[in-house]
Amino acid sequence: MECLDWNTSNRPEQLASFSRAFMDAGVDLEALWTYRHDGGRQIAAISRRPSRLEKLLKSLGIKPRKSRVLFASGPETPAAVPAIIEKLSSAGIKVNYADVLGTGEQFGAAVWVEDKDIPAARRALHSARTML
Repeated sequence: MECLDWNTSNRPEQLASFSRAFMDAGVDLEALWTYRHDGGRQIAAISRRPSRLEKLLKSLGIKPRKSRVLFASGPETPAAVPAIIEKLSSAGIKVNYADVLGTGEQFGAAVWVEDKDIPAARRALHSARTML
């Protein structure tokens, strides 16, 4: 999948403002989060239709950065995420970083590897697509 991220201000209403804009535009998000990097604040989002998200951001005057990400979801078990990381490691694929959220019943994980490693990572995870 494609992850878009962009710089934003540190004002508390920023994430709410973007969330409202996404909802109003019908952007279907898989993930949305904010984080600090190099002293600034960023917002990142993963959408099933990244072109719609990118179009909306451009209409707001934002040029997002793009990265490719493996997205996995399923029943939350103690072994769910470690199994993903172990399969990638066994295939010699370095995980650059990962964001994981569990609800107690389901989990979602965004896993970044080098772009050149995405086909091998998909094979290692037995997936024909990047959404597992």
